Amino acid sequence: MEEKNKLTDDVRAVPEQGSGSLLAAERKRQNKTVEEVAAQLNLSVTQIRTIELDQSEGLPEPTYVRGYIRSYAKLLELDSEEVLAHYLHPNWQKGSRLDGLPKGLGNASTGDSRGFFSLGKLLFIAAIVGITVFMWMTGRLDGLLGKQAAPVAASIQSSGAVPSSGSSTQVTSSPVQNVTNDAASDAAVVGSDSDENSEQADELNADAVEAAGHELVLNFSDTSWIDIRDADGKRLAYKSYAGGEELVVSSQIPMSVFIGNAKAVTATYNGAAFDLTAHREGVFARFSLGE
Repeated sequence: MEEKNKLTDDVRAVPEQGSGSLLAAERKRQNKTVEEVAAQLNLSVTQIRTIELDQSEGLPEPTYVRGYIRSYAKLLELDSEEVLAHYLHPNWQKGSRLDGLPKGLGNASTGDSRGFFSLGKLLFIAAIVGITVFMWMTGRLDGLLGKQAAPVAASIQSSGAVPSSGSSTQVTSSPVQNVTNDAASDAAVVGSDSDENSEQADELNADAVEAAGHELVLNFSDTSWIDIRDADGKRLAYKSYAGGEELVVSSQIPMSVFIGNAKAVTATYNGAAFDLTAHREGVFARFSLGE
């Protein structure tokens, strides 16, 4: 405990010393190898060595590197905030926190009332209304056409059937046969129309699902950092979230998702629970939606 307090005092006393150097010194003090640390953090040996040298070559953006450093510090039971205060990346202002990242962009919102009127939901509602109107109009027109077809067919067949003077039986049997044939014909027409309407409804339902796009809802039980982009590379969300917050992201095209501290996050995709476990890589999770 005294040695750990001494290291914390050293962190405060030597501000020019990088966070990587502090982590390397503590790792050696605990007799841990680079390979052991890399395996526990699910990172490569090269990435761990680069972090300990306070270098950035081969590493992702500073946001992710700070996440690596935070996890590394927790693994060694160090104060992660003290270690992060000495992060030496030239493009990161010293003393800044993950909470200082830009707010979510695009269609992202943080669980406020505006999320209810997201673009995806409005498009979905519009599609449902369109389907209802279309089916109502189609059913009404089919009904009118069905009623007109039977009298016309019966009239044509009746005018062609001329009673003969020799037998009254022929005169009586001909209309009966015509009525039977008309009924069978009407049944076939109705069955055909029903099949066509069913196919059209299926196609419209598929279009409605596609128009609704992709909606991802994330709930946080602890601090986590998020980077979500659509298929065009546009950032939809890029910041950190504290425990108790909620993030709602909608996109009409596929999107890629990166989640730090994934064990503290639960996800819902298009209204259904989404399991992050299969996409976790150590403390992080990466996956794509809509592809």
